[in-house]
Amino acid sequence: MRFAGFCILIMTFAVAANAQPYTSQPNAFFTVNEIRGCAPFSLTLDAPTCDGSVGCDVDYGDGGGFQSVILNSAHTYTSPGVYTIRLVRAAEMDNIQIEVFENTLPNIQISTCGGNRITLSVLESTYDQYIIDYNNDGTDDVTLAGNSSNQFTYGAPGSQTITARGKNVNAADNCNSVSQTVNVVSSIPTPFISQIEVLNLAEVRVDFDGVPNVQYRLEMAINNTSPFQQVKSLFNQTADTVKNIRPDDNVYCFRIGAFDPCNNTMTYSNVICTPNFDLTVLNNENRLVWTTPATPVPVSTQDLEITPTNTGTSLTVANVNSPYSDTDVNCGQEYCYQLTMTYANNSRSISLPKCGTAVSTDIPATIANISTVVGETGVTIFWTTDPAFTPDEFSVFRSVNGTNTLLGTTTDMQIADDTYTSENPSCYKISYTDVCGNESLRSNEACPIILTGDVTSTNDIMLEWTPYEGWANGVSEYIIEKYNENGVVVETIEVGNITTYTDSDDDLNNQVYIYVVSALPNDDGITESISNRLVIIKDPNLFYPTSFTPNGDALNDIFNVYGQYIFEFQMDIFNRWGELMFTTTTLGEGWDGKYRGTAMPEGTYTFVAKITDYAGRNFKKSGSVLLLQKK
Repeated sequence: MRFAGFCILIMTFAVAANAQPYTSQPNAFFTVNEIRGCAPFSLTLDAPTCDGSVGCDVDYGDGGGFQSVILNSAHTYTSPGVYTIRLVRAAEMDNIQIEVFENTLPNIQISTCGGNRITLSVLESTYDQYIIDYNNDGTDDVTLAGNSSNQFTYGAPGSQTITARGKNVNAADNCNSVSQTVNVVSSIPTPFISQIEVLNLAEVRVDFDGVPNVQYRLEMAINNTSPFQQVKSLFNQTADTVKNIRPDDNVYCFRIGAFDPCNNTMTYSNVICTPNFDLTVLNNENRLVWTTPATPVPVSTQDLEITPTNTGTSLTVANVNSPYSDTDVNCGQEYCYQLTMTYANNSRSISLPKCGTAVSTDIPATIANISTVVGETGVTIFWTTDPAFTPDEFSVFRSVNGTNTLLGTTTDMQIADDTYTSENPSCYKISYTDVCGNESLRSNEACPIILTGDVTSTNDIMLEWTPYEGWANGVSEYIIEKYNENGVVVETIEVGNITTYTDSDDDLNNQVYIYVVSALPNDDGITESISNRLVIIKDPNLFYPTSFTPNGDALNDIFNVYGQYIFEFQMDIFNRWGELMFTTTTLGEGWDGKYRGTAMPEGTYTFVAKITDYAGRNFKKSGSVLLLQKK
């Protein structure tokens, strides 16, 4: 840093008409054109004696340190704050304090009045004065103090732009300006409340047709017994939420007033009210009751929206009246209701949704239709319920010889009993608890169909089964399904309502049959009941003649053992001394009464026949036969 010798400085300067330079202290080494202003703030430092013959150094106080200065210098402060300019000349120092303000846009509010007038209000006191240009033409029309108002009248309605800037005393006029556009009107439009909606237990939202730059006042009356009281002032809004009230207990009426600050008059909107809307849950009924003032504007329609919460699908019941009973409800199901009242002027009032879970104390209908399907192992029980009740859990009871025990509980409409056999049969009863906790009576007993059968001496098959009694409206018919041993359906037999049947089918190719009886219900939507599988094996029915005459007359010349369903065969014939006379493994190949080509004498001979039938069963037949030699 350079310091010059001391000297006497004589400064002369001209003062502009609108500006006065500020002189440093204590030696008047330099001047600045402004000492206060908004950021960014630029000033000009004039140091006439720093002409090169004498060195000067200046520090503007904003962190740049000392620097050389000659004659005039310009400097800009970018941040708000208080700064000290120090100038050193010939080992002597002068200073001036600089103040830089935050460049804050003025907070103004422009309100529309009737008669092409407006009111401009300054809503702060950040600056010492506020300069207003009502026509945005660069001409300052009025200067206002902070927190003050001014009215202005235009020649005609229309859109106008107003500019305002702040300025402090003894400060540069460099602060930014704010511009607002206002629609100047000859009269303020009457406001209209389009809708109110109860949002929760403490809040109501009000929507209205507001226009910019109009001062509105939201007013409220409670239960139509007290005068309207102002709730709040609104500006440049078309909706607001009123809080800390109790719309579930009271009726609140609202109106909007449009205020003319120039004439101090108010123009009011329509009045619209919330309903006092309540839900009471009764037995098989959700009852809704609501009240609302009948004046000033009668309600045109009242629509009720019903939403079961498990579906999310809404149903609207149009033009209902209080009270309203919703009886189309299912016990245990939650329902939500919301009332929309439309006034004659098409404004709407929407209630708070009310939700409740439907209840019923009705005893559920007893299960009337039970089906049983017997399988390879065990039985599966099926049932249907009355759609008017919603079951929560079923209890199935097993009865053996009159003793009832709990088989199990289930939420499905079927259950399996793996212990069931047709040799040791059981029957079943069912009860259930519905979603409301009500318990039904136990059903009548349902017993699986038991199919039995036997083979007659003529190889006919006689079938018999127990009638099925598990359905309220009984059996339509029984059907017998007949299978071969490979499980292929051989025949389907419709037998009507009888419970016995004789199968006289003479089929020498099939010895083993499987039968199943199905019961078909009279009512639709019920599972058929199916019996146990019954396996029937016909007998081979072996027979033989007691004598034969091997004389070549083609009548009874051969002795043989005959039968049905023979798979393997062996026959041996002996004389009375036990000597083997004949043996064969071919069915149909009989003894001609000879031994090694020689006819045997008359007499009694014994035979032993061994067979295996189609079912794999082994049989042995023995006896005697008389050989007669007739000429």
